[in-house]
Amino acid sequence: MLDRGNGLMSRTMRHGNLVAFLGVLYQSLYRAVPNNNDILLSLPFVKEFVQPGLYSPHDLLVASGIRGPFHLYKFVGGLLYKTGANVDIVWEILFLVFLFATFLAIWRLSFELTGSLVSSSITVALIAVAHPLRGTLNAADVPLPAFVTALAAMPVALTALILLFRKKSLPAMALAGAVFNIHPYVGLLAGFACAVTIAVQEQATLKRRLLIITVGGLLAL
Repeated sequence: MLDRGNGLMSRTMRHGNLVAFLGVLYQSLYRAVPNNNDILLSLPFVKEFVQPGLYSPHDLLVASGIRGPFHLYKFVGGLLYKTGANVDIVWEILFLVFLFATFLAIWRLSFELTGSLVSSSITVALIAVAHPLRGTLNAADVPLPAFVTALAAMPVALTALILLFRKKSLPAMALAGAVFNIHPYVGLLAGFACAVTIAVQEQATLKRRLLIITVGGLLAL
């Protein structure tokens, strides 16, 4: 019985991985490499960390990025600085990895809600085709077609929601708090959703609920 359950779970995950891969493949056919968001936003930040002084200190965009809460750019930039790896190639690989993780997290969240392989697959398919078909409308710009902090935060935030639906309140709130350090706005949305759900629906004592919410808040600092 246990082996049958494990086999079913394994097949389910393989299905999710395949659907996520097809979503990445489809979007890769319709995006420029590098994407405009990479060229204008994220790559200048990272390249400045890799090669300090590359941009003028009077470049307001880069200067604001250096001072801003972009810990992901700082970490990747520092890593690339030490290894001497090609920034553009590594950036594209990171984009594909996090795009796959986002589609997989969307599939898992849909499956958690519906229990249907078909519904979960359709959900990912609709989101994957929305951006190429509708352009850059905000409603269709998910997931983002560039490796920016919002894309990196998305699969983590969605995993927090999955854990929340599974009644794993502490890890859900902890992940939501951690997301804030990747992308503050996405972290606020995930943290607010988790905090309100825990405060209203959690069956634990009020003290424990407040403790769980506080842990998430501390991880966001």
